[in-house]
Amino acid sequence: MKPLPKEKRVRRENAGFTLVELMITIAIIGVLAAISMPAMSAYMARADYAALKLTLDCMMDGEDMYFAENGRFYPPSGTVRVPKGVAKVIPEIACAFSSGHKNSYQIYGYNYNAGGRSYNYCYVYVTADFDANNNGYNDIFMMLTYYYNDRVLYNRQLFQLR
Repeated sequence: MKPLPKEKRVRRENAGFTLVELMITIAIIGVLAAISMPAMSAYMARADYAALKLTLDCMMDGEDMYFAENGRFYPPSGTVRVPKGVAKVIPEIACAFSSGHKNSYQIYGYNYNAGGRSYNYCYVYVTADFDANNNGYNDIFMMLTYYYNDRVLYNRQLFQLR
């Protein structure tokens, strides 16, 4: 076998990347990261909102079941608070919060049935740990169910307060 001429032989001492190649690669990665970050944060806010809405729907399912069994909403009077990140189980409405959850909840029930009138309402007030509407503040939501003389005025109406 005849060896290649000296001018045709290519020999590299170091078979690594040059500084220019590395700089171009880092610049491309930086541009891609800058483009994807706003989309990723918007996606995460939408996912947090969907999880919050699902939690509220499950809580209201429990409230509906409690009302069907007892003729009133839970709690019969007052407020039940679930602080952010604290594990809590509320067996009356079949709801459990794991430690580390992101939002704080207040469950309020009011029941008045006397003199031919009945007012029954419950709402869940949520201070969220995200900003879905991009106003610069963490969002606050309230989901409300309200019965007046056995007529439904609001059923799981979701309000965004901030």
